[in-house]
Amino acid sequence: MAIVCQTSEGAQELRDHADDVHNAIQNRSQLPTDTSKSSNEEIDGYREVVGLVTLENVIERILLIDIHDEKDREAAHKLL
Repeated sequence: MAIVCQTSEGAQELRDHADDVHNAIQNRSQLPTDTSKSSNEEIDGYREVVGLVTLENVIERILLIDIHDEKDREAAHKLL
């Protein structure tokens, strides 16, 4: 999966945060908390995100087909 950001700085901030989370999971430690930022500033950082690209999106675009997965099947069943 890829996260599409508006700026390279926003992308780097999200990459750093993801690395911190990944390292914490590997080391089975608590997630780091940055007390220098307010919760509003942390939320604003995620406004950089403008979209997500998954492998499914890429394959659909290259092969020019729609891939129907379990989510699509569940949505279809709810309509019936």
